[in-house]
Amino acid sequence: MTAVPAHADDPSTLADRLAQVQQEQARQAQRLNALQAQQGQVRQTLAGLQALLTQSNADLAPIAAQAQAIEAQIADAQLQLSHDQLAYLQHMRAFQTDIKKLYALGGMRWFEFVFSARSFDDLLNRTIYLQQMSVSELQLARKLRAERDSLEAQRKLLAQARADLAPLLDELQARANAIAGQVAQVASYDSQLDSQRRQTLIRLAGLQGQSRSLQVALDRYETEAAQAALRGGGASYAATCPPAAPAGSVRFCGHGWGHGVGLGQWGAKGMALTG
Repeated sequence: MTAVPAHADDPSTLADRLAQVQQEQARQAQRLNALQAQQGQVRQTLAGLQALLTQSNADLAPIAAQAQAIEAQIADAQLQLSHDQLAYLQHMRAFQTDIKKLYALGGMRWFEFVFSARSFDDLLNRTIYLQQMSVSELQLARKLRAERDSLEAQRKLLAQARADLAPLLDELQARANAIAGQVAQVASYDSQLDSQRRQTLIRLAGLQGQSRSLQVALDRYETEAAQAALRGGGASYAATCPPAAPAGSVRFCGHGWGHGVGLGQWGAKGMALTG
């Protein structure tokens, strides 16, 4: 009987290892399909949340812009009010300076100033001057008071509008923040699934490489065994086959392993090689 070439692993061991690898390969493929299906659902959820976030931001944008416009108007009104007050204070300081110059002689009353005129024309001039100063100051004071009242009324209206808008703004902002948090959470989960999917693909690639290597080893073993049988002139078959069939009948004889060994029909392969 011709000897079969020796290998580190016999065909049975190789076949067992190949079966184990193929079983793990099937398990990883099933895991990959499950991960891909789960990731598809997660991404569908994520797309829906992103659409909700876009709509929520679209609802929030005009309200937020309106609130910002109100804040800007309040700031402008307050600034204008401050400018008017500063202008009035500066004018009052100038007026006080003029009065001090007018009464430079001391605590003279206004009528003393008027009746100390040297002539009738001087009296008229002094009276007119005082009247003009009084009327001018009164007009300016009334004007500034009207402007201040108008600005204060405007500021109150704007503040009320801001207060009325605040609940809606807070609600929309809270909703947008909540959806954004959900988007971040689902996106993080999607990233985890994607990482698991890539790791599974890497394991599958490794298992496929092992499977190919084992299959090649089995094929090589069977080919070498068949070639050794050919070199033995079929003695390896005759050692275990029954005697020749009687005349007029056919008897088949072969050697080999089960189909699970890949090209495991070694006897069939050997006979095929012998024609």
